Amino acid sequence: MSPGDKEDPWVEQAGEEGPGVSAGRPTPATWMPAINERDARHQRDDEEHTQPHWGCPIGALTAELIRNEPDRATELAGHMNRWRGYLEAGLQRMRDSGQLQPHANPRTLALFTFAALQGGLLLTQVMESIEPLEAALEGALTALRDAATTSRT
Repeated sequence: MSPGDKEDPWVEQAGEEGPGVSAGRPTPATWMPAINERDARHQRDDEEHTQPHWGCPIGALTAELIRNEPDRATELAGHMNRWRGYLEAGLQRMRDSGQLQPHANPRTLALFTFAALQGGLLLTQVMESIEPLEAALEGALTALRDAATTSRT
């Protein structure tokens, strides 16, 4: 499912204002419904597919590009940094609006989340199990929850 799909809970919630949504962006109060939807979607996917798909096509492309065209590694790093930067910018907006604690470091949280995702995807491929990705993402979500303020705007 791509971010633009209508079934995507983040997209649906981002178009609403009210509890859990501020200026059209999901807030910590919306994380749990979105996580629950993700879990339900994974359950449906597990029931529909008998052939598992291990790993990340972006990671596979990255490894191939670095191996076959090492001079493009800097360009690739730039793309990865831009992706991480999107996470950081969103977390910075959340901190600025009081949704994250003042001491929360958006750069560190973004890097942690991005590294958890990439590492989880790599281990998922190596171990042929979704368990490493689930554990990595749960760790990232725990860090994000810990950084969130208790009073949600």
